[in-house]
Amino acid sequence: MTPPASSVSPAVVVDDVTFSYGGAPVIQGLSCAIGSGELVAIAGANGVGKSTLLHLVLGLYRPEAGTVRLLGVDPSRLARRGALGYVPQRRVIADVLPATVAEVLLSGLLSRSTWWRRPTASARARAMSALDAVGLVDRADDRFQTLSGGQQQRVLIAKALAGDPTVLVLDEPLAGVDAESQRLIAAVLRQRADAGACVIVVSHELEVLDPVVDRVLLLAGGRVAFEGALADLPVHRHGHGHW
Repeated sequence: MTPPASSVSPAVVVDDVTFSYGGAPVIQGLSCAIGSGELVAIAGANGVGKSTLLHLVLGLYRPEAGTVRLLGVDPSRLARRGALGYVPQRRVIADVLPATVAEVLLSGLLSRSTWWRRPTASARARAMSALDAVGLVDRADDRFQTLSGGQQQRVLIAKALAGDPTVLVLDEPLAGVDAESQRLIAAVLRQRADAGACVIVVSHELEVLDPVVDRVLLLAGGRVAFEGALADLPVHRHGHGHW
């Protein structure tokens, strides 16, 4: 498959990429292109390389063959790191961490600044706006550990949104969270794409994404085996609404 031609350069281009772990190929000759303003889901069985593809897009891994372009450059050379938002698979934060929701939220802004400079008032306002978008602005002063799993995930997504990223990449953001949080997260991601961002989501929870996603990339055999509308996705699911 060849990335589609366009008069506007896609935000993400993966061209004939191969990547292996310990000599075992996971991705083999994979190509795809994702544009600004698109919300694209990446689906497939466990172990087919979904998270690996995200890591290649983020520049955390380098392809053995082929090229990856993020906003027109090699991901490792992206000068505007704030243009990229990333939400990895959710991990439990230690109960002893004495962090409030606001502190977790603002930590992402601190990492983009110099060590002696606090986030500006406008940056803090964007962060609070992102927290409001996920429905948790009233919990800003609460300890992060007191939130439910779904609420914690919403805070981590707000943290990624606070930097106003051009490309937002999320790895299983809907896994293990309640139905209300799933619906709210899906709506927030759609809003982000409608505002012009390129949004890429790895997920098994395709049924929740059905109302908001533009297209699905199904990975199999190291390549994109299907690309198109979710309604046209081949039905080989493991349980209701899951791949």
